[in-house]
Amino acid sequence: MICFYYLSFSLLSAVLVNSALIPNNRVIVNNDSDDYTLVEGVTYNIVHLRSHMNLNDDGNYDIYAKKSPSYWSMRKVYGSVYNIVELISGRYLDSNSDKVYTSTPEENNPYQHWEFTKVENNTYNVEHLMSQYRNLDSNGNSVYIGASNDENNPFQRWSFEPANYKLNALVTEFAYPSDLKDKLDQYKKRTKLLLSNITIKNPTNATITTTIERTEKKVNSYALEIKKSEFL
Repeated sequence: MICFYYLSFSLLSAVLVNSALIPNNRVIVNNDSDDYTLVEGVTYNIVHLRSHMNLNDDGNYDIYAKKSPSYWSMRKVYGSVYNIVELISGRYLDSNSDKVYTSTPEENNPYQHWEFTKVENNTYNVEHLMSQYRNLDSNGNSVYIGASNDENNPFQRWSFEPANYKLNALVTEFAYPSDLKDKLDQYKKRTKLLLSNITIKNPTNATITTTIERTEKKVNSYALEIKKSEFL
């Protein structure tokens, strides 16, 4: 005996998607007025070019280069000066001109101010203003402020990889087509509840009871496209 499970239905659904608007102004890069790679408000993994490790907050507010990423975003302070925000904790990237860590956001704290200088496509020096614009540096493990700046030093180069966005959609209303009764055959669909057929073998022709324990999920996917602003 082969069992097939079908469901006939036709539904239109109204979907409500809640998401916060984010700024999409480009991040101003010191030496390239035509660079539109970095965008304020977008979520990034910040990757150390030399080691391919990620800028990571270890949970104790110390910063290391690790395989696992933290998620960062830029927040404009003024001109080409930005806060670099760790999104899980909401804390700002900070430095005492030696160590690098995250700390509680403070209004106009110059130790939390950073600028960006382009080295090549999607590769930047990240400069700490209160360290005489010395670069964010790493040996592939520790992260610190470099002793001196060298745009050719691969240990002071960082790339920014956009992280994926996730939206949760809540279905708030179902509505049948107004002409459903008149065009039932047009809207009717045979939809399998299970992705494959299930065969129940009964060679003795005896009465049997079979319980099918199986969960399958059908999911609708939505894509969010974020465009860069052409405004400064």
